[in-house]
Amino acid sequence: MSGGREKIAVCGAGVVTPAGWGVAAMRAALAGGAPVESQPFLGADGTDLAFRRRPVPKPETKLPFLRHPRLRRSSPAGRFLAAAALEAIGDRSAELGRLAVVVTSYTGNVNYSQRFYREVLDDPATASPIVFPETVFNAPASHLSALLETDEVNYTLVGDESQYIAGLELATRWLLDDEADSVLVAATEESDWLTASALDLFRPGTVVGEGAAALLLGRSDRAEVEVGCLTDVHTITANRSREAALREMRGQLQGQAGDPVYQSGHEGALWGDWDGVRHCIGEVFGEGFGVSVGWSCVAAVASLQAGEADSALVSGAGTNQGCAGARFIKNT
Repeated sequence: MSGGREKIAVCGAGVVTPAGWGVAAMRAALAGGAPVESQPFLGADGTDLAFRRRPVPKPETKLPFLRHPRLRRSSPAGRFLAAAALEAIGDRSAELGRLAVVVTSYTGNVNYSQRFYREVLDDPATASPIVFPETVFNAPASHLSALLETDEVNYTLVGDESQYIAGLELATRWLLDDEADSVLVAATEESDWLTASALDLFRPGTVVGEGAAALLLGRSDRAEVEVGCLTDVHTITANRSREAALREMRGQLQGQAGDPVYQSGHEGALWGDWDGVRHCIGEVFGEGFGVSVGWSCVAAVASLQAGEADSALVSGAGTNQGCAGARFIKNT
């Protein structure tokens, strides 16, 4: 559980989803409640594959940060991450101080990874060395720190959806231990037919989503929204079932009756008896893998900023590793 000598403030939020670029597009999609329209992946020969996705639409305006040298050839995950992070920071650049970065991901830069290894198999002598740096998990986080011109600590946590809560916990520790003045906690994923085909082996018919989410955390007693509670990551093992891990997570959340719940979509009947509004992020945006809980956290914070509730819960049921949750509180 997180605790602290000071309040951990949520200073800003940003997001990219299959509904569009920005928090407003996300909230509009959640308010409508209907799943974002899906489309099939295209095969190398241009024909439709059996797997479906909800891609991020093209931005309505040009993204000026793409002119940065680090982002000219970046993966979709890197571009999504930069957009969400910049929205979270907004006009607060002068107030950030020592800015640290935590990024979580599950599938990583799978587009460029697939391209590079395909080239290696076709002809190792002509495989593009330009592509290779984009195959590593921490490439988006590295690009982000370069874009933000910060040389403070930068971590990438690789794991399922529950890792985003672990990222918030890590950021909280850095802030309370005065290792940073502000921390950007972000998640990013990109869709690819290879990932979708692997997922289809375990959950046939699942529609894949993509995008990014970011929360800017800091220390403040005057925060509009603060981190009220972060649960432990309750691991799923041979001796601890998903259901048991979920129950332990819910027991730690300290939710109050009527709190809205934002869930990733792997919770089953866990919240069936809850007396409050429930939003299933996965039903609207698709299986976002490591970014699903990030989407939920941004949606929860945005609902508090809009005055829709005094506190909100995030239920982060991971795909195969753990379950973790968060509670955000609006200061009145």
